[in-house]
Formats: sequence, structure tokens, C-alpha cells
Amino acid sequence: MTYYFTKRTTMMPLLPFPSYIKKKEFTSKIAKNVKVLGIFLFLSCLNLNALSTAQVVTMNNKEVTLQKIFREIYRQTGYQFFYEDALLDKAGKVNISIKNGSIQEALSLCFKDLPLSYVITNKTIVVAPQKKEVSRVQPIEKGIEKTLNTVKGKITNSSGEPMIGVNVIAATSQKGSTSDLNGQYSLDIEADDKALIFSYIGYVTRNIPVEGRSTIDVILKEESVELQEVSIVATGYQRLSKERSAGSFSMINSDDLKLKSNSMNVIDRLEGLVPGLAVNYGRNSEKFLIRGLTSINANKSPLIVVDGVPIYDASTLTSLINPDDIESVNLLRDATAASIWGAAAANGVIVITTKKGKTTSAPQKIQLNYNGFVSYRGAPDMDYYNLMNSSQLVQAGREIFDATAFPWSVVTTAASNNSTPIVTPHEQILYDLSRNVINAGLAQQRFDSLGGLNNQAQMAQFLQQPSKLSNHSINFNGGSNFHSFYGSIAYTRDEAFTKNNLDRYQINLRQDFIFSEAITMDLTTNISYEKNDRFLLPDFPGTINTILPYAMLSDASDNPLSMAYLTRHQPFRTISENQSRINLDYVPLQEPGNTQNGSTNLSTRINGGLSVKLLKGLSYEGRAQYQRSSLEAYEYYNQNAYRVRNERVFFTQAPATATANPTYFLPVTGGHYLTNNNTQYAWTARNQLLYENKGNEKHQISLLAGTEIRADFINRIGTFKRGFDFQTLIYSYIDEQFLGSTGVTNPVNFLPSRTINVLNVNQHSYSEVERRFFSLYGNSGYTYNGKYTINASIRMDQSNLFGSDPAAQYKPVWSVGGAWNVTKEDFFSVSFVDLLKVRATYGLSGNAPVPGQGGPYDIIGARNSAIFAGLGTGYVVFTPANDLLTWERTTTKNIGIDFSLFKRRLSGSIDIYDKLTTDLLGFVPIDPTTGFSYAYDNLGSLRNKGFELQLNSVNITREDFSWRTILTLSRNENEIISLKRSSALTFSNKIAGVQIEGYSAFPLFGYNNIGLDNAGNPMALSATNDTLKLANQIKVDDPQFAGTTQPLWYGGLTNIVSYKNFSLSFLVVFNLGHQMRLDVNRFYTGRLLTNLPDYFDNRWKKEGDELNTDIPKYVANASTSSTQRNTNFYTQGLSNITSASYAKLRDLTVNYQFGKNIVDKLSMRDLNIYGQINNLLLWTKNQNNIDPEYFDYQQGLRLDRMPVFYTFGLRASFK
Repeated sequence: MTYYFTKRTTMMPLLPFPSYIKKKEFTSKIAKNVKVLGIFLFLSCLNLNALSTAQVVTMNNKEVTLQKIFREIYRQTGYQFFYEDALLDKAGKVNISIKNGSIQEALSLCFKDLPLSYVITNKTIVVAPQKKEVSRVQPIEKGIEKTLNTVKGKITNSSGEPMIGVNVIAATSQKGSTSDLNGQYSLDIEADDKALIFSYIGYVTRNIPVEGRSTIDVILKEESVELQEVSIVATGYQRLSKERSAGSFSMINSDDLKLKSNSMNVIDRLEGLVPGLAVNYGRNSEKFLIRGLTSINANKSPLIVVDGVPIYDASTLTSLINPDDIESVNLLRDATAASIWGAAAANGVIVITTKKGKTTSAPQKIQLNYNGFVSYRGAPDMDYYNLMNSSQLVQAGREIFDATAFPWSVVTTAASNNSTPIVTPHEQILYDLSRNVINAGLAQQRFDSLGGLNNQAQMAQFLQQPSKLSNHSINFNGGSNFHSFYGSIAYTRDEAFTKNNLDRYQINLRQDFIFSEAITMDLTTNISYEKNDRFLLPDFPGTINTILPYAMLSDASDNPLSMAYLTRHQPFRTISENQSRINLDYVPLQEPGNTQNGSTNLSTRINGGLSVKLLKGLSYEGRAQYQRSSLEAYEYYNQNAYRVRNERVFFTQAPATATANPTYFLPVTGGHYLTNNNTQYAWTARNQLLYENKGNEKHQISLLAGTEIRADFINRIGTFKRGFDFQTLIYSYIDEQFLGSTGVTNPVNFLPSRTINVLNVNQHSYSEVERRFFSLYGNSGYTYNGKYTINASIRMDQSNLFGSDPAAQYKPVWSVGGAWNVTKEDFFSVSFVDLLKVRATYGLSGNAPVPGQGGPYDIIGARNSAIFAGLGTGYVVFTPANDLLTWERTTTKNIGIDFSLFKRRLSGSIDIYDKLTTDLLGFVPIDPTTGFSYAYDNLGSLRNKGFELQLNSVNITREDFSWRTILTLSRNENEIISLKRSSALTFSNKIAGVQIEGYSAFPLFGYNNIGLDNAGNPMALSATNDTLKLANQIKVDDPQFAGTTQPLWYGGLTNIVSYKNFSLSFLVVFNLGHQMRLDVNRFYTGRLLTNLPDYFDNRWKKEGDELNTDIPKYVANASTSSTQRNTNFYTQGLSNITSASYAKLRDLTVNYQFGKNIVDKLSMRDLNIYGQINNLLLWTKNQNNIDPEYFDYQQGLRLDRMPVFYTFGLRASFK
């Protein structure tokens, strides 16, 4: 056992010669004097000088151990000792009497008549066995002399840091030495010693030929075998030895995250690396789920904890925490692991621990590191949408044109359902031809002209940009025996393909203070400033994938073109302009110049902790955090912006005579100014007592008890001013009362479905939400003889979100668990099994209600309404009070096995779980005589079952080559057990994917469609096998269950291969067993005003086509169509539901570490460059070229698919 007094006792196995400290405890050079530069709070400079202590010793002790003397010398002088316990135990007790003597004099008295020696380097004293003097020439046999040669050198790790206490042994003579504090060694070897052996715990042993050299420098690499597996897990409340816990944990360290560049959100980077975590990229999917869905209407996402305290809003994680600053991430999956978090733990807990500096015996030189990458991501693949080109669209328009269904006089005349008539260019040609305005030849010329246009390149040129993500991070760390620090400064630039650009600046500082062996403190400060500029193109007639393909943005010379023909029919527009005297031209490429916008977000987090050792094994720990985020955003559309001009027309009355002026009810100058200011803050205060009897190896006990107070608050303020002048910052007044209630009669243009235009005033909006929690908690653990472990925890939460009834407030959350380490049993003697541990846990966790939906009091809101006229402000009760409202309760059963085989070449874990959630929250129908139809209440239950597997294998490990594999595999099935519905179940509810008793929480239903009849209309079979053609024939049982949209199987396969200075890693992620609707034609009636998928051409067109296609025919008139058929039998039919299973090569990374010679010349400790390719390969089960990650499973819609992207990065450490 090795001691050093500025830290806790450290146990470590010893090699033949004692290794005095653990690896990486010191930097490459120990500075004699240092100034520590830190960033404290808002970039204040803090200079901490090493504490100066007296270097004289006064002692008078009899019959005391050397350990006690060393502690006293350390207290008086600050000098620190490294030694082997066994060495000092053999020395026995000594006497010492000295007054104001030097350290050397004190040590000479200590070691008098003892076979010990010491070496002093700076303020560190290394104690070792006394060496006997060896002559340069030794007699081996009578008359024969053996010559000794000296070999010396320096031993460093792969990062260039000196390694202390490395064993150096001559292969033949077995002469030995160890490296000193600077990694230097010296060894006298004999002529027969042809090689030296360098060994150190956790590093690959090297056998290096001497070959006559007198200097041999050595670099040792860490063993890739899981000897270095971290066995300490963080729960957020305490750090536990994994072998002493029965809980289900997964841990990822910083090395597994540092080369991931797919996202700046660290949770994204966990994909495929830990079992139990599902990462969903499809639209309308909950992105992160741990062990399935445990709520329907409350929060569904895992609780995210950073440095022991929950982050208020998961969206702030990316803003505050740079992935480079993360030391480890722990996933808490079962009740024993997570239940201590109480009413927030049902969805699982992700615990993030950030990096900190290293405390060392002497001040160390500040270490500086850089990590940066640039990721080129491109723009969406427009071919993925399978859209028609202009020629195809024009032809489709000609085929379905019906002047009878849509007469010219109707489509060009304003009406309630057609307030601003539009005639598209291809329709204009068709109408002109049908009205004999043009002949067939001229019509064909115009069709050909339209068909030859293609705006796709212009959309990419003017409305998109190649997306790019870059990050540059500089971190620094250092410390002494009193103070250590880790800090970083980072800059992120995120250029989205939508031309929205984000700049993020982050500052992080973690400081640790050791006031004494008993009192320590830490303080972490995070500051983030974000600036976001968006590309505004208001009122664009469609989207990039729906705009008519011949609608050009510019001419051949890039001069902007008008698209006013897609906002109003030209004659109607001319009349509107003449009556309002307002220009209604619309030129998309000019619109961004008429807008301004910006948003800034300042986020801060201050986290501090205090630890005090009260008695032996008993300590007090306090922790507090304050988090604040302030978002300020605005949008401005000047008076030339189309949206301002367009709105003004709807609130303008035409002049009574040709010489009179129009009557304007909205300002004629100034524009629209919108603001959105959000402020949120959260604070936490925690006090706890912790007891651990670390010295007792047979009976190990840990006890934890504490109290916690938490609160968070958010308010949102929005404003909307019309007639705003951005230069003078003034705005014009409008008559809100008149425009918002009475409205404008006989306007130039009517709003849709209006006979009087009423303005949505929306001048101001304000909202706030506050949550408060008070908690009592406890945790205990007992391990007997390293074999048997029992864990238990309990927590009680009180919150303003629960009902006021004590039974609802103080329901305890608890867990129990046990573990059995079979390999430590005497009867177990399987040679190839290194570890076999069986775990079982059972417990309860919770999920709090959503603020504002219900609680112990009526939820009310102020309303301006005519019914309150003359009575002042009126209030409406949204939701009645519910005294019995309680949080959702999730009980979890978990059985697990941890194992390690063949000297840790194969290790892993298997877990089987059963989660039952009761008291689901939501709206339920109540007796209408109460005055309410619905109330927020506990309404049902659901169950999740599954298992998780993690395998780690070391396939090959050699001095210059290694290959390691990690496999994670999870399965989850869920089912709604019971559910009080707010209304009767209908067939349309089923198709929409609502939760239904007896089915998955992510159900997908479809009609049993059986093709088309001979008229081209779809048919389906009912639950009783009757043929269905119309919507009014459908019964609730007719839609059939087709599967779930949530993957049943998910995980990842990682391979890491290293050869000399090169390393190659790749991750394949997979999601299997779920279903999705196909993207099919949805245009069957009405006018063709947007682009369509090209499979519209495959529709039924004539009798007999039903033998070759199941796509229904087109019917122009919507009323006629609905009386003939129900096209949903096709679009939502079982034949158009397919597997969503896929596997994707998420990333492939090549890294090169520069050799020591180059690194030394550059005055660096380490230098790496790497390249990464993301989403290179995709395997899918569907045959429709659908990438399930860019798809809406329930609706069957393709989304913007990003192409393969490339990343280049550099990591450097400076001396």
C-alpha cells in the first residue's frame, strides 16, 4: 500500500519493485514555482501561488511508527512521502528528538540503523530499501572479473508524460531499478544482459534489446485488455464501486467520446455505445428513450444530471457543456441505480461528470490542449423525394385538367374558399386553350417552354447552403497540493443547410480546493453565449419539395424574378393593387433583404460542493447549483416586406370614388416587429451525510442520508408591434379593440372564410411556469467479504405539482437489490472465468406531472371577452383542482449478470427487466354536472419488458497491434395495460396512432386493403371480411394492428483496431423490428397546385389497370370523389406498411498519432490528426429506398435526407 498525504489513501498492487504512485499522477515536469491562471466566474483572473511552509522540523517522539513521523513532517514542511507499507512495517518503531532541525537531519535520525534510504526531489521524498554499493568490477569466480555497464534513459507514456515507478529489470542477471519522478532510470547491467524488461501495472510490458546502447528511452502503452475498466460509477449523489452495487449501470469515458463528431450533444454521441438507450431520428419520435416509454402525457425523456445536479432543460445541455469537457457518462437503468432521484427517475437517468484538474504534491506546469474539427455535411438529397420534373408535372396537369369541375369563372373569382384566386402557369395554358384564346400549336410551345425549366439548382443556390459544423476547444489544467483546476474555452460554428447560422462561445472552469485532509471544496462555472442568425423567406409559396418545379427564382443572369402569379391571379392582383394603392408584387430573392432578425442566448451554471470529514468514515457533503438562461430574439419585416404589404390589403377599404383615398386600418409606414424573450433559472441545494467503513475488507458498509430542495422557473414574454420603424424605434398605434372584435367590412380582399376581416391582434403574450420540490432520501449498501452485496434506497418528494392530499405528496420511492460475486466462492474454480456476478433488484421510481395541466388548485387564465363586459377582467378555469393527483409510479424488476472470461479478453453484462408504470397522467372525462367535461388525473398503466446485452472483447493484443470489439444489443416491448379514454375509441383514432389498451404505446394500424375495383377505386376487408369502399362503412374493429413504430431491437457494434501509430474505429448502429407507412401518392382530387412524387403517373387510368396497379384513380371533383371511394384504404392500407428495420455505418474514423521525434521538435506532448466519415453505408429491409432516419413512420413522409459527411480533426497537447 502506497501513501501520499495530499490525497486519500491509494491502494494498488505492487510489482517486484514498488511502484510509488499511480500512472499520470504528475506531469512531465514539476515546476519549482508556478502561477496558476484560472478563469473565475466571469473571466476574473485568479493567481494562486503555492503555499509556502516552513522547512525546519521540531519533533520529540518515542516508540512511534515511521508513518506517523512522516505525517508530522508533511504537516510542518509540506514535503510529501512515497513508500511501500510493507517496507515501513518491517522497520518497526523509532525514537526521534529534534528541534528546528533540517529535513535531512530529521530523516537521518529516522533512518539511523535502518536498511532504508531516501531521495528528495523538489518537495517529494521517495523511501526505498537501502542499496548496497556495487563495484564497477566484481569478482565472479576466483581470478575472473565481470564488467558492469550502465544503461540509462527516460520512460514516458503515449502522451509524453514521464512515468514514475516503472520497473526496469535486466533479463539475465535480474538486476533491477525503477524510474524516478522525472521518468529517468539508471541500471548497471552485466555483459550477459542482452535485454531490459520494462513493466508497470496497466501498461504493456516491453522487452527491449540492449544492443550495446548506453541510453534507451522507452514509451509504454496502456493495456487494451479491460484491466483498466473503470469500476467507479457516479449516481449523482455518490460515487460507488461497481462491484459493491447491485444496480444496472453503463459507463462511457471520455476516450470513447472524443472522436465522435456527429453532434455537439453528448447524448447523441452515446448511440450504440450503451445498452438500453434508444436514439430515434424519425420525425414525431421521442429521440432518447431508456428502456422504452414510461409515460404518455408527462415527460418522456431521461433525467440528465451534470456534476450531481439535474440540468433544468435538456436542450440547454448542448449550450452549457462541451463534449471535450466530459470525463465520463453513466447510464442508470434500473430502480436501484436510479430510484434515488425519486419523482424524476422513471425514464432513466444519465449522469455526466465533467473533467477536473489533478492535485499533485508540488505545483505543476499548466498543461494546454487543443481539440478541433471541421465537419462538411452538404445539403439534402433532393432526389430522395422522387419528385416530378417540370415536363412530368406539366403532362400530369394536362391529363387531369377538368374545366367542367373547375370552371374558369370560378377559379378566377374571389370567394370564401378562394379569397385570393391563383391560376398556375400550366393551368393558364390549359384554360386559354379550352377557351380558344390560343391554338393547340401555341399551347404546345408554352408547355414545352415550361417543361424545359428546372428550379432545383436555383433552390440549392439561393435558398440553401452546404451545412458545416466546426468546433475548436482549448483546455488547460494544473494544480498543486492545495488547489487544482481545469478550464476550457470553446467556439462552435453550426451552419445549417437552411442558411441558419449559429455561433456558440463557451467558457468552463472547474476548481478544487484541499484545505486539509478533512475539508475539500469544488466550484464549477460554465458560461455560454450563443448568437443565431436565421434566413427568413416569409410567404414563400410552398417548400423546396412542394414548389412547382418550373417556378424560377432568377433569370439566366441571376436577376430576381417575380412569383406573384403564385400569390394572386394577375387580373385579381391588379384590381387589388388599384383599390388599395399597395404594390402586391412578390419577388422571393428580394424578401430576405426586407427582413432583420437575431437571437442571443446567455446561459450560466455555477455548481459548488463542500466535503467535510467529521469522524472516521463519516463525512458531510453539501452541493448547490444555480443555472440561468436568457434568450432574446427578434424578427423585423420592414414596410416593403410582402407580408406587411399583404396584411395591409386585408385591412384596407377601397375608396368610394376614383379621386378619393383608400381607408387604411393598419399603419401605412413601418413594419412588423416581433420579440421573444425567455428567461429560465433553476437552483438546487443539497445536504447529506455519508458513512463508509473503507478499512474493513470483510464488512463493507456505506450509508447515505440527505435532504434536497429544488426549484425551477421559466417566463416567456412576446410582443408584436405593427408600424414599427427600426431606425427611430417608434411604432404607430392601431385600434386593437375595433380590429380585434368589430373588424373591417368590405375590405379590398377578404380573409379566407370571412365576411368581415378581424385582426389577430396578438400584441403581447406572457406565461410563466414554476416547479418546486422538497425531498428526503437515503441509500445504504452492505458487502460481506467481497461476495454478497445488499443495496437499498428510499426517497420522498413533495412538490407544488402534486395534489395537496398528504397521501399524494409523501408516497415513498424505494428500491432493494442484491448481488452475489460467485467467483469469490471457494467452491468456484473455473479457471477461465475471471468474474461471475449475479444481480437482482426491485424498486419504484416516479415521473412528475407537466406544469399547468393540473394540480391541487384550479388552473385559470384571464380572458378578454364580451361576456365579461362591464365586470372587469374575466377568468376561465382551464382545469379543475384535483387534490388526489399524484405522480406516475414505475416499478422495475431487474435481473443481471456481469461476467469476465479468459483474463478479461471477453467481458460484459446481461440484464432482463420488467417495468410497470401505473397512475399514468392525462385528461379523463368527469361528471358534466360539475361544470367540467374533463379533469387532469391518473388514468392508466403500461408495461415495458426487455433485455440488454453488452459484450467487450479483446480479440488481439500485441505490442504494435490490437483489435477490440464492443457489442450492445437491447430489446424492448411495451404494452398499454389499462387506459381511461377521454372519448370513445374510433377507427380514425386507431389510424392516427393513439394509445389503446392491449397494444404497443407506438401502434401502427392499417386497413386490410385488397386492391382496386374495375373503376379504379380502392377496396378493403372489414374485420368480418365484408368489402369496404366508403368511409361510412368503417367500424372501429376494421383497422388491423401492423406493428410498432418504435424499434424492438437496437444497439451498436464498435470495432477498434490499432497498428503502431494508426488506429481505425467504426460503429454500426441498428434498429430492427419496427414498421412504417410507405410514402405513397396522396393527390387524388382537386387542382394541381404543387409538385408531386413521380409515382402519381402509376395511378389507375383505365379499366384493366387494376391488374397492374393499386394506386387509385384521380377524380377532379372532391365531392364526387368522396361519394365513390375512400382513398385512405390505399394510403393507410396494410399493403403500404413495411419494415422500418435498418443498420447504418454511423462513423468510420482513422487516427494517426505522430511519433515522439516529431512531437518533441514541435514542443508538444502529443499530436493526433483524424478523419471521419459518417453515414457511409445503409442497409434497409424496405425495398423503397427509404432511409428510416429521414422519415415520418406514422404519416409515411420523407424528410430532408442529409448525405454522407466528412470530418477532419486535430488534437494536440503542448508542453
